[in-house]
Amino acid sequence: MTTIEALPWGWADAAANMKIAKRSQFAIANASGGGRDVDPGGRSQGDSEDAAGSCTALGAGAATICRTVTRSAMTARASDEAVMAWDPALYLKFGDERLRPGFELLARIGELPPGPLYELGCGTGVHARAIATRWADRTFTAIDHSREMLTKAAAEPAPIQWVEADIARWSAPAPGALIFSNATLQWLGEHERLFPHLLRQLVRGGVLAVQMPRNFDQESHRLMRETATQGPWAERLAPVLGSATVLRPEPVMPPETYYDLLAPLTPHLDLWETEYLQVLTGEDAVLEWVRGTALRPVLDALAPSERAAFTASYGAKLRQAYPRRGDGKTLFPFRRLFLVARLG
Repeated sequence: MTTIEALPWGWADAAANMKIAKRSQFAIANASGGGRDVDPGGRSQGDSEDAAGSCTALGAGAATICRTVTRSAMTARASDEAVMAWDPALYLKFGDERLRPGFELLARIGELPPGPLYELGCGTGVHARAIATRWADRTFTAIDHSREMLTKAAAEPAPIQWVEADIARWSAPAPGALIFSNATLQWLGEHERLFPHLLRQLVRGGVLAVQMPRNFDQESHRLMRETATQGPWAERLAPVLGSATVLRPEPVMPPETYYDLLAPLTPHLDLWETEYLQVLTGEDAVLEWVRGTALRPVLDALAPSERAAFTASYGAKLRQAYPRRGDGKTLFPFRRLFLVARLG
């Protein structure tokens, strides 16, 4: 019988990295600042000819964060940053459940050709550190929209260049051997353009590895949209429902659509879905889960006086849809789409 130790880099390594992630979660949860695993924000970076950039050292012996943003996006970007703050402690309240899919995706990546590595939407850098450990001889750039998350990621020394940038129209400064993205691209639109574009950023034999939630038709999101359209806040939230957030009708396409889109471009395409039956603890556990991700743009758009009323109405619906079990725990099914494409 084949033991897990006999396998190539895979499940055993993913399990080991989950232990490392737990230590990172503890450090992040006890630090100040904000962050997230999703919303990369913005609408430009590498495709523009007129870009500005700066680098900030975090202190003596610490890492440096570089910021890249096109001049045309600066005004809109400043507005986005005013409202899109993220709370790493709240997000990592369910850290095991949120980080596990990224390690499972990483375990499905085989050998890579020569070339630099990139992560789009690196968050607090937990997966980035695993990538940097596995391919220790590579140049590796981890990119995120959140300055707060990058500050946390870069606080511990690592051979990683941390870059603050928008990724919606990102282009690699040099063709990459790996582009890795975990729970980020669902926030971006135009996947019919985006995914072929990302494949074109790879060297021959390079890998595009992506994981995205695909649970947007579940009660957690349906009830969020319903609550947003039925209360006194409906007019205020209309732009949020119509914008490029995960509240739009289908942020992630069906697997067969990605197959039809990418199969003509790559001879090696691995697509699969996993539904995790997440066992959550605490009161209003599903509400607490979405507070750290999908609910954030909704709450940001509401006046302070409206947030409590919206949360009370939405939370009551969630308690009916996801009742606590006899042991006090809440079961929260969560489907995710995985994609590994190797450029021929």
